[in-house]
Amino acid sequence: ENDGTWKGTGQNPIEWMANNPVEHKKYKLLSTVFADITPVKNLTVRAQFGADYSHSTSFMQSFPSYIINNKSGSAGRSSADILSLSETLTANYRWALNDEHSFNFLLGQEGIDYRSTGFQVVTRGQTIDRLTNVTSGTRASSWQDVNSSYSYLSLFFRGEYNYKDLYYAEVAGRMDASSRFGKDNRWGAFWSVGLMWDMKKENFLKKYDWLTTMRLALSTGTSGNSDIGYYAWQSLVKGGMDYMGETGIYPAQSGNSNLSWEKTWTTNLALHLGFWNRVNLDVELYNKKTTDMLMDVPQSYAVNGSGSRWDNIGAMVNRGVEVTVNGDVLRTKDFSWNLNANFSYNKNKITELYNGVDEYEIASANLKYVVGHSATEFYINRYAGVNPTNGDALWYTKDGEITTEFRDSDKVMTGKSFVAPWQGGFGTTLTWKGISLAAQFSWVADRWVFNNDRYLDEGNGLFETYNQSSRLLYDRWKKPGDVTDIPRYGVTPQMDSRFLEDASFLRLKNLMLSYNFPQTLLKKTNFLTHLRVFAQGQNLLTFTKFSGLDPEGVSNMYQAQYPSTRQFTFGLEVSF
Repeated sequence: ENDGTWKGTGQNPIEWMANNPVEHKKYKLLSTVFADITPVKNLTVRAQFGADYSHSTSFMQSFPSYIINNKSGSAGRSSADILSLSETLTANYRWALNDEHSFNFLLGQEGIDYRSTGFQVVTRGQTIDRLTNVTSGTRASSWQDVNSSYSYLSLFFRGEYNYKDLYYAEVAGRMDASSRFGKDNRWGAFWSVGLMWDMKKENFLKKYDWLTTMRLALSTGTSGNSDIGYYAWQSLVKGGMDYMGETGIYPAQSGNSNLSWEKTWTTNLALHLGFWNRVNLDVELYNKKTTDMLMDVPQSYAVNGSGSRWDNIGAMVNRGVEVTVNGDVLRTKDFSWNLNANFSYNKNKITELYNGVDEYEIASANLKYVVGHSATEFYINRYAGVNPTNGDALWYTKDGEITTEFRDSDKVMTGKSFVAPWQGGFGTTLTWKGISLAAQFSWVADRWVFNNDRYLDEGNGLFETYNQSSRLLYDRWKKPGDVTDIPRYGVTPQMDSRFLEDASFLRLKNLMLSYNFPQTLLKKTNFLTHLRVFAQGQNLLTFTKFSGLDPEGVSNMYQAQYPSTRQFTFGLEVSF
């Protein structure tokens, strides 16, 4: 019962959980077996089989004595079994000629079979807490029976050539089949070619002792994506539609037998440099063009009521650069100081949509696909602030003029994306006589997110039964002349750029202090070969302008997101 300590609005969450308990159990088995044979010299044949099985159960109760249940309880049980089988067979042949030419050929096949089954039933009408179980209910309120499966089959080949450890070449090809596509489109063919030149080993560079590494690499090739629903290509009907006590079915999904693999052609150019045997620099440029993109395309609701179906449409390009640098600032017999840093920049652009259209708005998301723009760019009304005279909310029209009317037709592409174009990190490691202190930071720049929590918390009377922000008390417009971003009471918020926030951040991701015991001490034990103790903290500090609990995420909308946990770990590593 509520002991009076709960001061919030609504139900005491601790009390609610005590009277509505849920119990989950999961049993998991992972197993892998393999065998290697060498029937002839330089030929290795490997067979591997893996199994991943899990059994999960849940039991939920809602006690009838709990006052809000009005003397009527409920209980439910669920069970699910998942089995994933995989098998791989490869043949690897290595061959060298005159100590100058070396070859490596790999031929393989792989298969995956996934199956899951489960059910759930919930009954209501229980009147005694101690008999709140499924069989004591007077009626079944919900029941589900779910079965699903998919499979993959792959055939692949890779050939590698190396000339004097100076020039390298690689060619690869594969055929993949997925059950998620119709029988005439299940197979996809993909390929890649790679070249690498170890320039430091050339005679004209050997004389430069300060240059320890210089490699140039170029690769290009295709890959496929089949990450859609298990049965997205099929026309489906669904049960559970009752009319006058009679069971019925209805068309639930429009099929597309022509659905096939999404394809991405990637080209990479990389330069790897090393200086004085202590500083390394990696720079990589890439271009990725995705075609036949898998997308849930809108269609008339008159077809089957779903309003969309899966199809291969459009094209998109990602171009960018990735840079990594690390080096030892100081390095002596007993002490070393290492620094590292990395950053990446990505430019995303849609180059084609479906059926010749140039734009497509995603309903209730403040997003819009537009040819020539990023696929993650916000399409939203621009908030212009508050009229200091009367406290009315103001917006910009599509043409940039001020208005008091909120109109869908005034939405514009903002140039702000919920996927950060800039990302990176940096860190340092200090080591002295077995003691090591390491810190690693991560950062994200120019990422924007719609803070839906603020939309609710600053509801200005629209969501009074929810927790409300103290800003409504202190920052809301109250009298003529007030300059603020919150209008007068009663002017309810809209889904506009007022709640679009910069979610850029800098975070201390990891901090570790450790000590490795010296070998001279361990040898005296005659059985210890390694002994290390450490203390570690994760997500210790975050610097950001974002007003939510955690700026780190991948969604366009922040909705009561549980923040990354701050963790502390103490450990001991022992080897014998």
